[in-house]
Amino acid sequence: MYLSASISGGHLNPAITLVNALFGKVPWRKVPGYMFSQLLGAFVATATMYGVFKSQLDMFDGGKRRFQGPTGTSGIFATYAHPEDSKFFSAFSEIVNTGLLVAGIYAVCDERGTPATGFMPMAAGVAIFAVACCAGWANGSSMNPACDFGPRIFSTILYGKAPFTAGGHYFWVPLFMPFVGAACGVTFYEFFILNEPVKKRWS
Repeated sequence: MYLSASISGGHLNPAITLVNALFGKVPWRKVPGYMFSQLLGAFVATATMYGVFKSQLDMFDGGKRRFQGPTGTSGIFATYAHPEDSKFFSAFSEIVNTGLLVAGIYAVCDERGTPATGFMPMAAGVAIFAVACCAGWANGSSMNPACDFGPRIFSTILYGKAPFTAGGHYFWVPLFMPFVGAACGVTFYEFFILNEPVKKRWS
């Protein structure tokens, strides 16, 4: 975020890019370019890290990539729900977690509130860490469509079509639900945190 903040604002999450556009913080004409760049960046980063850690993976699974099982490594690349969890639970979890994350990021970055000037990327990182630690156990909690979809595309090189067909085509949950969660999070922030009548009532 520190590297790209001065150029693009540092919103490396397509869900945040979308809500920024919805609330007039980003021109709609820039949204496709941002989202493509975010997805491409996630794909390239995954390919790079795979190259760096390939020898360690070979030691773990004997050089034979398995999607699931004792030596399965698919969870390194993308999020997958627990077998006992329903898609409704996973979707709800993704919406809530992303909403909490986005509300937290807006709270520390919005100039209309009390921004963490100079420390916004660090504060955003703390928000991501906090939500992931508190609620990520449920389904891995993507909270960022690019960080799930880019690596998932790369993982098809290793596992074939399984990353997209596993769990009854579970991939759509971390791909689309963060957008819903981000919209809910910003709406909550705008109407309950920054709402002037509410602030005056309790001041």
